[in-house]
Amino acid sequence: LFGSLPRPSRKLHPTYTVEPVQDGERGATVRRVGDVQVVGVAYHGVAAADPEFAAAEAAVDVLTHEATGRVYRALVETKQATGLKAEATRTAEPGTVEVLLDVPKAQPIEPVRDRLLTIIEGLGRGPIEDAELRRFKSSARKNFRRISAQPQLLAADLAAWVAVGDWRLRYLHRDRVQALTPDAVAAFARRFLLSSNRSVGLFLPTADPQRSPLPAPPQLAQALQGYKGQAPPVPGEAFAANFDNIEARVVRSTLNIGMKLALL
Repeated sequence: LFGSLPRPSRKLHPTYTVEPVQDGERGATVRRVGDVQVVGVAYHGVAAADPEFAAAEAAVDVLTHEATGRVYRALVETKQATGLKAEATRTAEPGTVEVLLDVPKAQPIEPVRDRLLTIIEGLGRGPIEDAELRRFKSSARKNFRRISAQPQLLAADLAAWVAVGDWRLRYLHRDRVQALTPDAVAAFARRFLLSSNRSVGLFLPTADPQRSPLPAPPQLAQALQGYKGQAPPVPGEAFAANFDNIEARVVRSTLNIGMKLALL
């Protein structure tokens, strides 16, 4: 019951498809029954093992940290949004930077969306303050120690890093976070938080959404059972295209203006 688990002999097949670079902004709107509007935005990012992943997490924190984040202060504190979630996804292959905002149902969602995009995509154009980065580093350091002190959390965290490549990445990532500079965070934002690299989604609560029907797959066996088709068409005249046949079918006449006319 409590013995060791044998190492699997199977090998996972490596993936070979590479996500292409996005060539322009994308958008989607979902209309369903609901109580809260949602605006979400995602940008293609980097893998968790990438040296820039620490900068991706820092950028998310600078934007969305409760009480101090730029998006939080601009949209949540002003009551334009009621909830905020964000993350740089920790994946083995290049992931995403995602931000989700809950918007009250009674107010327009488009101004919130536009303001959100302006703040996110303006991160790389302005300076990252030292205080903003210090808060992120302090929070990351505290979280690292908290997880390390609890065996269950530590096991889960190590397993998550194994899933993206190697358990030692947990410690390498800690070092990369502490070595971050404001310029590195701004450089990540300039490269990845671009309008051409974003996908925006809106959820609009709708009391009575209009949908097209969902047709069932056709039952071909039933539709084709006993099918005979139509009688073949009556063949036309067999016409040999030689000089004598053509000449026999030509009608010649002269118009009043003197023009000669030949009709086949």
